Amino acid sequence: MISDEVGAPGYIPQYLWKLLIDERYQRRGHGTATLDLIVAYFRGRPGVNEMWTSAGQGEGSPLPFYERYGFVRTGEVVFDDEVLLRLDLAGSLGRPVESAP
Repeated sequence: MISDEVGAPGYIPQYLWKLLIDERYQRRGHGTATLDLIVAYFRGRPGVNEMWTSAGQGEGSPLPFYERYGFVRTGEVVFDDEVLLRLDLAGSLGRPVESAP
């Protein structure tokens, strides 16, 4: 679930709200493939150079997954004590999106 240019106060544009992969299907590349599609979508939007997400901390947290992908902690805590993460879409961070053959 993404938020894309929601104009209401307090909302972050280009925000990955939730990425849920059933535990039985984790560590098979589904989350990374999904992020690749979301990143490609946002990179295709004019003027969009970053996307955001947040995650809780502790056991089972997706923070390591997002950081391996290229998200960087901002140092801010938002919503329900979740760590705010930023992905630079214009720079070298994030996985490169490969073109289809």
